[in-house]
Amino acid sequence: KNFTTLTDVTSSRVIGTTYTNTNSTAILVTFSVSGNSSTAVEFSVYIGGATLINSTMPAGVYSSKAFSFVVPPGKNYLIDQSIAGAYSGLIWTEAT
Repeated sequence: KNFTTLTDVTSSRVIGTTYTNTNSTAILVTFSVSGNSSTAVEFSVYIGGATLINSTMPAGVYSSKAFSFVVPPGKNYLIDQSIAGAYSGLIWTEAT
């Protein structure tokens, strides 16, 4: 699949909320976050209830994480934050 349209969905997405790919084709989701937190920040990605990614940003140092994953048509996806912490930069896009 060639992804030809990139949409910044940062302002309309919330970490911990499940979203559904309602398109008839797959979408490519990209999520990046950066910051310096006094506590660790852990992110998890799920597709259709299955765990795809678990990744932790360490405490006390500036760091960044980026994830890209394909969501098949009709499937749900969730980006969750299981350890609370602060971060400053967040970008979330979907490509169709």
